[in-house]
Amino acid sequence: MQSYLNHPVVRYLIISLTSIVASVIFFRLGGSLAEISKADDPVVGISFRAGGALAGCLIFFLLSYRFIDKTVAKSSRAKVYIRKRPKNFSDNDGNTYTCIGLIFNPETNEQRRIVLPTLWEAGFLTLNFLDIKPDEWIGVEIKNQTNQTWLVHYFDPKTNTREV
Repeated sequence: MQSYLNHPVVRYLIISLTSIVASVIFFRLGGSLAEISKADDPVVGISFRAGGALAGCLIFFLLSYRFIDKTVAKSSRAKVYIRKRPKNFSDNDGNTYTCIGLIFNPETNEQRRIVLPTLWEAGFLTLNFLDIKPDEWIGVEIKNQTNQTWLVHYFDPKTNTREV
């Protein structure tokens, strides 16, 4: 359910429906003038005045969008396909692999380590990083059951291909 709420279309739909319902309720209760001024509410940072239910809907939509945009942390997902040369990792090579995701923020020098589930897609060892902020870099540490280790050094997740 959480992944559906992170989709922008669902977010806009929820904001739109809430704005329509709230504007109709307030239009019927309070009249046809909606006003927000910068002096009244310094948190909002905007001021305008509009009349009618449609204007009220627009005001609710803009305020809700601005609130969500400021409060929701911007994060993205990265899917990493790992290929080893000359012989690639395989799910039927008799080895069991454990993968640790390394996340590094170069601005704050903060480092995180997370255990990632081992997935196999299209014959590649596949890792899903689910919560990457725009300024973070990712890396991977892979171990098999004999403690043989491979390390993918930090790289920008927006990079298409990374040679290791």
